[in-house]
Amino acid sequence: MIVQASLQNPGLDVTADIYLGVGLPDGTFLSWPSFAAGLAPAFADLTVPDGFSFGPSVIFEANLPELSAGNYFWFAGLTKPGYVSQIQGDVYFAPWRFE
Repeated sequence: MIVQASLQNPGLDVTADIYLGVGLPDGTFLSWPSFAAGLAPAFADLTVPDGFSFGPSVIFEANLPELSAGNYFWFAGLTKPGYVSQIQGDVYFAPWRFE
């Protein structure tokens, strides 16, 4: 599996926590890059300046081990620093299925 991410900010500077991870069929979230259970920011209190552009760039590449059958998804989103429930902008999902 190869996963790419990108981030653009065409507007004003924004400071945010950036979350990336995987949702499992049982409802568990694994946070990138450690893949520890739960929601933890990949980047905390990060200022993304006006005009910033990153990627797309590979953030994960691996041959997957045998996984439980079911629906999985990668997710990415920004929140107000320190407040996982205060989403800034859109949350993005990339679903996939393992059989």
